[in-house]
Amino acid sequence: MVMKYVRGEKESLDLRKEKEILEKKLRDANKEYEKNTNKIKQLSQEKGRLHQLYETKESEEIKSNELDAKLRVTKGELEKQMQEKSDQLEMHHAKIKELEDLKRTFKEGMDELRTLRTKVKCLEDERLRTEDELSKYKEIINRQKAEIQNLLDKVKIAGQMQEQHQRARALGMWTSVVVVHGLRCSVACGIFTEQGSNPCPLHWQADS
Repeated sequence: MVMKYVRGEKESLDLRKEKEILEKKLRDANKEYEKNTNKIKQLSQEKGRLHQLYETKESEEIKSNELDAKLRVTKGELEKQMQEKSDQLEMHHAKIKELEDLKRTFKEGMDELRTLRTKVKCLEDERLRTEDELSKYKEIINRQKAEIQNLLDKVKIAGQMQEQHQRARALGMWTSVVVVHGLRCSVACGIFTEQGSNPCPLHWQADS
């Protein structure tokens, strides 16, 4: 896009210079045309004057014929020059049209460039906003992960403590049963001591 802009500027300068040159040539051609037109007028006046002299002087007929021939030659040359000037003018108009087309294309390119720059800036701003939001979301997610992990650790510890408490409680109940059962067996054992037998199951287990 920058190269297109530079190329357009160079072509615009070249065409502007060429336009100035053509306009100068056109002005010179117009001056030459006016000069030749005045010359034709002078020749026509001279011809009229010679025609008047012809009525009085037949010897002037040769000069009049020469003047007519000279006028025909001059007219032909002028017509040729006018055709050339017309062609140059037509070419000049074509160059001007080409220059206007280039200016329009250049303006459209600049408008498109400005539009693209605006779009790029908007996209860049949106990218920065998105990155900032993503960074904030990452921080929130990481913080939530840490909180979740902390809660999981607490739940795990609480579960372990509950399991230990349940084990301790179960062990305490079992100890109480054994103690009570042992006291009962002691009473029973005292009753059958004289007979030489021990009815307590704990003692049975020990004896066996």
